Amino acid sequence: MASLYLQLALLLGLPAIYVLAALVFAWPGLNRPWLFVAASVIFLYVTYFCVLYLVTPQGGGYFLEQSQSGSPSKEQGGEVISFFLQPYLKPMLLFSCLALPLLWGAIKLFRR
Repeated sequence: MASLYLQLALLLGLPAIYVLAALVFAWPGLNRPWLFVAASVIFLYVTYFCVLYLVTPQGGGYFLEQSQSGSPSKEQGGEVISFFLQPYLKPMLLFSCLALPLLWGAIKLFRR
């Protein structure tokens, strides 16, 4: 269950993680660091959800079937939690490729 929460935190917090990493490296050189944080987080989250919306495969939905014994087996979906991020890996990689130049541009914009 902790793995599911960690994957969910990674899925939802990826733009914030990138902004915090950029902030650690660029803090001394930024003119207005809090404005940089606010603008970058908002812009990256908008970009992130656009990428997720446009690139994530649109399927018919996912469901779990219950086995006859009452507990999910591996064939019937017991491994679903461990592969929660699998359909989102390609959009997350694409976002990562977009986020690095965007953050570099934002750092140049907010330099002293």
